[in-house]
Amino acid sequence: MGFPFETLGVWRKSIALCSDLYRTVDSWPSSLRFSLADQVKRAASSVPANIAEGAGRYGSADKRRFYVIARGSVFEIASHLQVATEAKCLTDDRRVEYWIKLEELAKMLNGLIQGNSH
Repeated sequence: MGFPFETLGVWRKSIALCSDLYRTVDSWPSSLRFSLADQVKRAASSVPANIAEGAGRYGSADKRRFYVIARGSVFEIASHLQVATEAKCLTDDRRVEYWIKLEELAKMLNGLIQGNSH
């Protein structure tokens, strides 16, 4: 049977990114693991959760609201990763790799927000 969100490429990509980020932040020093790392994990898990919730809504305005929240979480992750780079927990090269993925997710979410499926 399945859920409607499972067909969305943006949801699948956000799940993969979330898993990758969880593994990355778990390697950070304990001084950041319970602050910045926790923030990254919460923002990362918010992206696929809000995509799924939006896909389960009937009205387009209701769907859009959840996709906008997911997009905001993408931007939040980007900001947290810059802080992690400044704190020397993440290399700049690794941050750039993540930012490329985050930019792709933001573009895909823009499509959903505008009413196109991704």
